[in-house]
Amino acid sequence: MRKLIYSINLTADGCIDHMKAGPPALDMFEHYMDLTRSGDTLLYGRKLYEIMFPYWPDVLKNPAGESKESIEFAEVFCAVENIVVVSKTLQSVEGKNTRIVSSNLEEEVMQLKAAPGKNILTGGVDLSAQLTQLGLIDEYQFTIYPEIAGEGRRLWDSLRLPENLKLKLVECKPFQSGFILLRYVKS
Repeated sequence: MRKLIYSINLTADGCIDHMKAGPPALDMFEHYMDLTRSGDTLLYGRKLYEIMFPYWPDVLKNPAGESKESIEFAEVFCAVENIVVVSKTLQSVEGKNTRIVSSNLEEEVMQLKAAPGKNILTGGVDLSAQLTQLGLIDEYQFTIYPEIAGEGRRLWDSLRLPENLKLKLVECKPFQSGFILLRYVKS
């Protein structure tokens, strides 16, 4: 069975608003490229999809002024075979391997996990809260920014679980820039 891996960046005080926190440090690009290479399916909600598309495809179309790392990540990102967007409001999506799912999230994810292939990757806030409530995420990756935002949206303000979800730390990786990657699996 394929793993569903959730990854998100957040400040030390839990802010996930990318407008409040700076961009990831250059020394984290290798991690994100490796993570993206480990999967062949991206599972996004509408908001994250609209952030990632057309941004990364546009980096490849017009790389002038982009860093070497951004171009490399865009290449890896755009090579992903299957993008599934969970939305009740989107009518169309970009990309030949992109499709919309608007009903029965649990059934769709179970079919994806049972299909042959590499890891399934997801991010964002709203969809990941739903996936957590359904018990479908196998691994959580939190990258902590070495800063305090003091304001902004927090991770999973609306998440409600019948009981605490116990996690087991499987990796704690500090980056030279001060960022820290925490990887957890369900215990």
